[in-house]
Amino acid sequence: KWGTKAHQAILGQLKDSSGAPFYGGSIHGNDDAPTKAAIEAYQKSAKLKADGIVGPQTKKSLYAAYMDQLCEVKLKPDDFVGDPSDKLVQWACSGCSEFNPVVVFSKSDADAFKSSGNKAERDAKNAPNRRASLFLFPATAKGPGKVTFPCPAWSEGTAGCKKQLFPDADKRRNPTDAERTWEAAKDTFACQFYTVIAKNEMASNSAESSTRNIIESWFEDDKGNRLSQVLAGAKLFLVINSLGLVGESISIDLSDVNAVFLRGDAECKDGIVSDIDIGSDLIKVELTVKQKR
Repeated sequence: KWGTKAHQAILGQLKDSSGAPFYGGSIHGNDDAPTKAAIEAYQKSAKLKADGIVGPQTKKSLYAAYMDQLCEVKLKPDDFVGDPSDKLVQWACSGCSEFNPVVVFSKSDADAFKSSGNKAERDAKNAPNRRASLFLFPATAKGPGKVTFPCPAWSEGTAGCKKQLFPDADKRRNPTDAERTWEAAKDTFACQFYTVIAKNEMASNSAESSTRNIIESWFEDDKGNRLSQVLAGAKLFLVINSLGLVGESISIDLSDVNAVFLRGDAECKDGIVSDIDIGSDLIKVELTVKQKR
């Protein structure tokens, strides 16, 4: 569920009429004055009631604007395979991952995760199962009777899904002695229909690759305001928002920024800020702009 952190991130990406982001602060999740001001500014631009609250109407507008920025493609129910109007939203919106995991834990891992109070490792290993899959069909498949879709509408619950399952569905999607993946074992999907349309699905290479990355980085001043440009002589912070990297040491390439940076008294050679110790998912690295290029 998206909350204040997500709203701050979105407002930091969306631009106002001058080309500046609506929100320039850090992503901290607090509903502070700069966040409310950014919400109000967006609401005014969208001709909504400017109350600084992300209510139903603002959510609908804000999320749509963000998705429009991320992707220029817009699909209508008529664009999906099956009944031309897809009235039950069967093709456009199906939640199949519950019955069709691409990764099934080993019994030993499942028992260890169940007894552990720290769910981070379990969530990381399970990340490939929390996926959104897109299936593309040829244009000739569109139209009534071209493709039989046996699944219920997303709003009808899972009873209809269970009618499509293999007789050994529970065995397929529950832990066994060894960890199994769909691409290697071809026995983790419980739904017979999903097995046909998703036969080449993979676990995004691995849980590690899909859950260990740098989500975003940006520059801030000492007051927590995001910077759209850096000035010679300025002291600033490089903020790094990461996932699954706590305890590691990383490097960040700033060579695309037209500036020479100092970290302490040492110059960052070739724009590389190295030996950054990740102590939490959100960290700040103090830098000085030695000169602009």
